[in-house]
Amino acid sequence: MGVVTQPDKPAGRGRRMQSPPVKLLAQTADLPILQPTSLKGPEVEQSLKDFAADFFVVAAYGKILPQAVLDIPQYECINIHASILPAYRGASPIAHALLAGDDKTGVAIMKMEAGLDTGPVFKISEEEIAPDETTGSLTEKLAMLGAEVLPSVLMSIVHAGLEPKAQDDALASYAPRIAKKDGWLDFSQNAEELARKIRAYAPWPGTFVGKGGQRVKVLKAQFFAGDDGQPGQVLHADAKGIVVACGVGALCLEDIQPAGKKPMSAAAWIAGRGVNSGESFDLEPPNH
Repeated sequence: MGVVTQPDKPAGRGRRMQSPPVKLLAQTADLPILQPTSLKGPEVEQSLKDFAADFFVVAAYGKILPQAVLDIPQYECINIHASILPAYRGASPIAHALLAGDDKTGVAIMKMEAGLDTGPVFKISEEEIAPDETTGSLTEKLAMLGAEVLPSVLMSIVHAGLEPKAQDDALASYAPRIAKKDGWLDFSQNAEELARKIRAYAPWPGTFVGKGGQRVKVLKAQFFAGDDGQPGQVLHADAKGIVVACGVGALCLEDIQPAGKKPMSAAAWIAGRGVNSGESFDLEPPNH
């Protein structure tokens, strides 16, 4: 019946105003679009009431709905949450599932409450996590899964009186919002954890290391077991990649992007004398 999404925002180097992708899609379907800066206030509430909607369905909206809005639809406010609740309540459930090394995740179709992802759940559908999965690829899979499951849940609520089941709060875990600065790779940490972090932070905010005070983005890497060395030390640098010693194990950097340059293979960076065996990466994040 209509779409509510975030306001247009400036983005990119030119800081040009850009519309949320869901708005662009809604425009192609000639749907009414609301872009309030806040969901609080009588004018916004009345605009939402005017839809006379059976349901409000929320997906990655980025704001908690006030109780006055939750009370508007005839049936329920439904949230499509990208985790097997009560695991990973919060803003970044997909990334945190990858960070933890989970072998599966899923989508929870839940009834919204004023709390943070605390509402009872109508249905959970699971999805296996592939070894090379990134947040970008897994987000796409879970979005499709949520879209597939949602219609049957809505119909079951209306026609079969489907009731949600309460979450076990004792089993709850949280997935707080990720910041850009969190992308720093600390080579004193476990290499397996760093490899998971690179996949979890792709495509945003990305991960980076420092070399001579310069920021180098790490686009792809693999856990490399067995070699000893001081954290940050380059153990091998050849056509297969750059093997860097970590607190536990080593990390093989395969694709990188030096500051001010295009993405390239580790081999191309080595050929350009960006790094050599025996050198070391910085153990403190660069300031720029």
